[in-house]
Amino acid sequence: MIKEYQDEGKSRNVDLEELSANFCAHVQEILSWEVRHRPDRVKETELWLIESNECIGTVRIRHELNNNLVNIGGHIGYGIRPSRRGRGYGKIILKLALDECKKMGILKVLITCSPDNIASKKIIEYNGGLLENEIYAKLDGKTRRTLRYWIYL
Repeated sequence: MIKEYQDEGKSRNVDLEELSANFCAHVQEILSWEVRHRPDRVKETELWLIESNECIGTVRIRHELNNNLVNIGGHIGYGIRPSRRGRGYGKIILKLALDECKKMGILKVLITCSPDNIASKKIIEYNGGLLENEIYAKLDGKTRRTLRYWIYL
């Protein structure tokens, strides 16, 4: 999955040989991120969608919003591996994430996406997303157009 993202030009800063050799260490590193919590970050839960021992996608649920996430990012960020896109997995992974949000007590969920990301727009709207607005927000020094959707659970 990571190689597919790297081939697409969306680098996941992971050494594939290292990951293959020591996958358990990679999982432990993910689990330790909360311990290394930085003041500009919020607590998040990462979940994986697995089918037949293959990782189809990942989703991160941010437990709260900070000033940056209110504009770009929101409560949920998800991705489906390139070779599995267009098969409904995006709808599934977002639905599962929303179920987890409900269990966590996050009942008003913000999800953002680029206006150019037609697939994400459809996935968010399919799962009940109501478009609040389109904004221009800075991320990494660049101004980006962003759609802000709310889902009420």
